[in-house]
Amino acid sequence: MPNIAKDLTEHYGKWQTYQNAFHIWEDPAFVYVSNPKVVCSSTKASLNSFIAPEGFVLSRPAEVHQRKYNPMLQPKEVQGWKLGKYLRGDAATRFTFVRDPMDRLISAYSSKLHRQINSSQRKALYLYLGLDSDYELDLVEFAEIVVADPVARDLDPHWQLQRHRIAFDIIDYTVIGNARSWNADFAAITTRVFGKPVPTFDTRKFGIHVTPPDLHAMASDPKLRQLVRQAYAADYQMLEEIEARGLGVSDWQMRKTG
Repeated sequence: MPNIAKDLTEHYGKWQTYQNAFHIWEDPAFVYVSNPKVVCSSTKASLNSFIAPEGFVLSRPAEVHQRKYNPMLQPKEVQGWKLGKYLRGDAATRFTFVRDPMDRLISAYSSKLHRQINSSQRKALYLYLGLDSDYELDLVEFAEIVVADPVARDLDPHWQLQRHRIAFDIIDYTVIGNARSWNADFAAITTRVFGKPVPTFDTRKFGIHVTPPDLHAMASDPKLRQLVRQAYAADYQMLEEIEARGLGVSDWQMRKTG
């Protein structure tokens, strides 16, 4: 039998990247794969808050992404024979969330690059591109860069291909939710896992970045739409495959009850 843990380590390029992406619980068994800029803060906070034996307390927003503060397990914390059963087969519900690539790119640009001079993501991208630190890269320029340079596109997980980020071609997902219907999809998935919907943990009260309306409005710009379609063609194809395979929440619910 193929070693899926080895496959995932090779896929992500770094063992720790694989460890940080996968969030596992054993009773009831589920595997959640985080997808940056796809409601991952609220998903992690909600799941952790529900399963934490003494409550889940965040003193600052960044802690929701730091595994030492999370009761959900990394793959290395699960016995090897169990891990294989959770990552393949019917022993665990495997799920993640995806997002329209345009919405996701705008969100990533807004929170990590636009007027974010101290952002580590901006510093890394600017270093790679050779840009002056005070230069303000606009959204269309950013889209032109990720079209022209796949290395720049995949430099940071917040704007990397989702198809790669969730290991779509390796993991046999039980169900895949959509960011646009996160509340309903999260409730449906957690009801299947826990027998009841998990209360949502609103990370906005911790000051999680909210994209300004003027950037949201850019989604209708024809040039930007064309660029995003080019840069994230693999993600748009993935969305079609999710629908074709019946992995969306509504299709999955029909399959479970049919």
